[in-house]
Amino acid sequence: MKAVTIRNSGIDDQLEAVVETRPLPKLRAGYFLVKVMAVAINPADLLVLDFKMAVPGSLAGCDYAGTVVELGSDVQRDFKLGDRVCGCTRSTDPAQFENGTFAEYIVVKADLQLRIPSGMGFEQAASLGVTTLTTGRFILEDGSVNTSKQNPRQILVYGGSSAMGTMVIQFAKLANFTVLTTSAPHNADLVRSYGADFVVDHYSPDAPAELLAIAKKNALALGPLTLCVDNISRADSAAFCAKVLAPQDETQQSDVLYSVLTPLTPPLPGITTLPTVGYSFLGEEYEFMGQVVPASTEDFERARRFAVVAERLLQLGHVKPHPVDVRTGGLEGVVKTGLPELRNGKVSGKKLVYVM
Repeated sequence: MKAVTIRNSGIDDQLEAVVETRPLPKLRAGYFLVKVMAVAINPADLLVLDFKMAVPGSLAGCDYAGTVVELGSDVQRDFKLGDRVCGCTRSTDPAQFENGTFAEYIVVKADLQLRIPSGMGFEQAASLGVTTLTTGRFILEDGSVNTSKQNPRQILVYGGSSAMGTMVIQFAKLANFTVLTTSAPHNADLVRSYGADFVVDHYSPDAPAELLAIAKKNALALGPLTLCVDNISRADSAAFCAKVLAPQDETQQSDVLYSVLTPLTPPLPGITTLPTVGYSFLGEEYEFMGQVVPASTEDFERARRFAVVAERLLQLGHVKPHPVDVRTGGLEGVVKTGLPELRNGKVSGKKLVYVM
């Protein structure tokens, strides 16, 4: 089969993604085999290349949509052959080179995948995996955030027009949050359409002060702003969020939770930082940043339960995919046009999807 493999380019130890022929992956217990119909590109697919975080020989890609063609043993949920499914897995896995989605056939942890709602195409569904699973980790880690109605609160979602941003906004609204978010002006209507209540231009030098003023005004009815999801997770976004999360009184700071996609230094002393790296949801031992992390059965069970909830919300239309830019060209298109466009900053307010 054809697949996108990580290789050393031979130039200054730089990594590159190349389309190669690989054997079909072996079916493992708890997994199913999928014929891939579409794949989506995530920032992480570029990050592992540009920061040399991948291992040559490993398989690229996190997101996919396709059809189940073979079921492994020990699958708890009631999947069947022919089911249209979408989801994600870890890509460029140093411990398991068959984990990844940029291939004609893949194996994925079955109980964490989602059945595609009727009426939704493979192209739209391909964008759902990483954003749903990562949002699920954030929701499950913070006991105050769930999809049952609760007392109204407020949340800051930095990077609201990203695929992660629109997914977090939707689940936050389902949990009765008032959403403050940032966006480029041309994407402001997009984030509002997903439920954002207050949208501020993140290019404006006054944006942090504007959001802080909104949060203080909201505090009369919603309580102080103590929750932030940073969907960009760079040094500049951390500094931005730090200004907005400035405590409104001396007792508030220790209650602030800052959720990030990568391990970042907390932007203010005393703020709890929650990295939303979702690898532990596989319920298997994994390597991350040179460390071996033991398997967590508890994390896997929580993720499995969340997948059931997320699948139902998708079927009911309460959660919808991020806008997608559907391309032809398959895996060659991913390598030759998709990753370069993402690297050059040409992707905004949409997710690139390639049809196989």
